[in-house]
Amino acid sequence: MSEKLRKENHRLELSLNHLNGSELNSIKYEDLEKLEQQLQCSINKVRARKEQLLKLEMDYLARNVEKMEVENNQLCHWIEEQQASSSQQQVGIEANVLLEEKQRQVLNQFPFLGEEQPISLLQLVSPPPYRPCLVQPMQSDLGEANFHQQ
Repeated sequence: MSEKLRKENHRLELSLNHLNGSELNSIKYEDLEKLEQQLQCSINKVRARKEQLLKLEMDYLARNVEKMEVENNQLCHWIEEQQASSSQQQVGIEANVLLEEKQRQVLNQFPFLGEEQPISLLQLVSPPPYRPCLVQPMQSDLGEANFHQQ
C-alpha cells in the first residue's frame, strides 16, 4: 500500500511540475497537447468567471445609477419648489412694501393738526370714538314759552 502511495505521490508531483512549466523536456508530444488543452480549459473557466463577476458589478452599478438619478430628480424638484416658494414670499414682501409706501404717500397728503398722524389708511376711515352728547333746551325761560301759546 505504501508503494501505491509513493507512485501516486510521484505522479502528482510530476503533473504539478508539468503544470507549473518545469520538467517539460521529458514530456511526450501527446502529453504536451493534453496539458495545453487542460490549460486552455482552465483559462476559459477563469475568463468566464471574470466576465460573470464583471457583469454582476455592472448590473449593481447600473441599479445604483438609476437610484441616484431618481434621487437627483427628487432633489431638483424639491429645490425648484423651495425656490418658487421663496420667490412667492419675496414677491409678497415686495408687494407689501409697495402697498405701505403708497399708503404713506396718501397719508402724507393730509395734514393732521393737533392729532396723532395715522399709521395706516384704515385709521382714516375708522369712526371716531363714541362720545355721548347732552342736549339742552334752547328756550331759557319757560314762562315766555307759555306766553306765546296764549
